[in-house]
Parts: sequence; C-alpha cells; structure tokens
Amino acid sequence: MSITFEGVSYEEALKRAEETEVWIVDQVIGSHTTLLYGEAKVGKSFLVSALIASLTTGTDFLGKPVPQDRDFNIAVCWTDDAGEVE
Repeated sequence: MSITFEGVSYEEALKRAEETEVWIVDQVIGSHTTLLYGEAKVGKSFLVSALIASLTTGTDFLGKPVPQDRDFNIAVCWTDDAGEVE
C-alpha cells in the first residue's frame, strides 16, 4: 500500500496558520492539543466535565466565551485505575 501526502509550501502553511482559530477558550484551551495533568483528586475530571458542558451548551467556561459557531466531537477517555467508575 502506498500513501502519499500533499505537499504544502511554507507560504501556504503560514497562510493556513493565520486563518486557523488557535483557541477554543481564549488563552486557556487550545484548538489543537491541550494537556491536562495533576495530582489525583484535585478536580481534573470536574474541570473537564465543566468544559464539556460549556462546549455542548454554549455557556461560558471559567468566565470566558466558547465558540458558538462550531460543532464539537467530544470523546472522554481515562487512564487511572478507577476511571471507568467515574
């Protein structure tokens, strides 16, 4: 099986970067990759639940607006030993 990738010039990459929304929640949650980590039982799951609620209802998250004109696909996964019961 052969896989080919479309080439993109540096100029085109810069143009795409300027046209792409960088933040979902301004200066808090990035639109590409955001890592959330911390000690056990400090409220990470609670924070993510609040973010999901904001994204699905359009309400503010931590006092900041979320996009109203985007549909979000949300997946929730766990990595701790009791994650499946949370």
